[in-house]
Amino acid sequence: MKVLEPLQWRAAVRHFDTSKKVTDEQLDALLEAGNLTATSMGLQPFKIVVVENKELQKELVPLSYNQQHVADASHILVFAIETDVNQDNVVRY
Repeated sequence: MKVLEPLQWRAAVRHFDTSKKVTDEQLDALLEAGNLTATSMGLQPFKIVVVENKELQKELVPLSYNQQHVADASHILVFAIETDVNQDNVVRY
């Protein structure tokens, strides 16, 4: 099976080409992949926030260990994770 092969490739991003932008179709595919991610009981205890406002991205740099990538990327995906998953979450879902 070639399931592991794609996961074994990794590369650290040194910089983004600021002249390029993730397309709406690519962004939709990434968000759909996030929605289809397996989670405990299928609760998906997170929200994905898409940030493409350059001023906000600059403000996030100090909160991201001063990684300039955060300001340079065309989009930033912020995963807001529910830290207290309980019976109420299950019932609501």
